Amino acid sequence: MEDKGKRIEELERENAYLKRLLKANNIAYEEACPSPVKLIAFSSSLEKVSLFRGYFRGREDIYAQARLTKEGKKAIYPACKYRANGRYCEYFGERGCKGCQKKENDPLTDEVVLRHLLGKETIGVYPLLDDNTCFFLAIDFDGEGFKEAAKAFVKAASNHGLSVLTEVSSSGKGAHCYLFFLSAIKAWKARQLGSHLLLEAMELSPSVGFSSFDRMFPTSDYLPKGGVGNLILLPLQGEKA
Repeated sequence: MEDKGKRIEELERENAYLKRLLKANNIAYEEACPSPVKLIAFSSSLEKVSLFRGYFRGREDIYAQARLTKEGKKAIYPACKYRANGRYCEYFGERGCKGCQKKENDPLTDEVVLRHLLGKETIGVYPLLDDNTCFFLAIDFDGEGFKEAAKAFVKAASNHGLSVLTEVSSSGKGAHCYLFFLSAIKAWKARQLGSHLLLEAMELSPSVGFSSFDRMFPTSDYLPKGGVGNLILLPLQGEKA
């Protein structure tokens, strides 16, 4: 009983520390849902899209499309008016977009998001905004032991009153754990929070191997010069949800 009491005190101190860390970095944590929209079975498509976009907020001037090549391999490209069918480009064929001077990126719209949710296409967003802020943080676990690692991360976050949305990838071999923020915060602050929770998860669950941890999204603190950062494919794609 004495050991249990000491552990509770330790967790309370850690809880207080993390809350101070969040407050010092202006990270809102009291509410789990960043959108006031409440859905019911008969909610309109627009309301559902609005709620979805309220969570997975990234750049809106560009998004990515995932399609299969002629060889049946997945290829992901920024949506561009010259790559009208999501795969073939009249200038570069099926090659990448690097160095293209003619690309005109398509913006992310409600219609695009709706097509994703209906399973008509698969899209991704670029979470790192042009002012080096983000609205959400995703922790990517991939490979053997990913379920145990994801559960340990969720447990560490819940010890501090933080809600985590977890999804298993369509392959069934990985998972993403999402933390959402009520307003955009600096990416380095979000990633610092993710690192702290990962370390705590390791301490709380020493028997769990964390070799499945792959990376965080955003993957960097700052945008590369002239770049848009790494993309993350969105969940709840109609054919795979």
